[in-house]
Amino acid sequence: MNSWLIIIILIFLLIISIGMLLLLLYDIKRMTKQLEDIIGNFGTNELVRTNTHSKILIQFIAKINQLIYLFKQDQQNMFKREKELRQEVTNISHDLRTPLTSIKGFSELLADPSLSDADKKEFLSIIQKKIDHLTMMLIYSMSYHKLTPPISH
Repeated sequence: MNSWLIIIILIFLLIISIGMLLLLLYDIKRMTKQLEDIIGNFGTNELVRTNTHSKILIQFIAKINQLIYLFKQDQQNMFKREKELRQEVTNISHDLRTPLTSIKGFSELLADPSLSDADKKEFLSIIQKKIDHLTMMLIYSMSYHKLTPPISH
């Protein structure tokens, strides 16, 4: 009789252990599905959730959620940097276009055969000042953005 009681208790403990293992496996499968959904639709702010009471699994999920958060934060920073870069390129393009248009106009005037030598000198002086202004603007822009100019050979 005593041995039957031990067997029944062991079978009961085995059933409880198998049930707990199945619940854990179900929770892991559910969390895997959540991760697949998060990966598939990364624009959401979803994190992995669990119903388990396993401290190790809860810590693991916390680390996964931390990775998701850091990746999303990095992604947002990247979009912000790309937007700032596009704006900076637009600004630089505008800053270059205006003096270049002026230089082009004055250089076309120099082709006029009826232009006096004094006017030619004045226009060449204006062109040189515009070129100097562009050079200074580029040097400032490179130092502001910590860019280095290409090495001349």
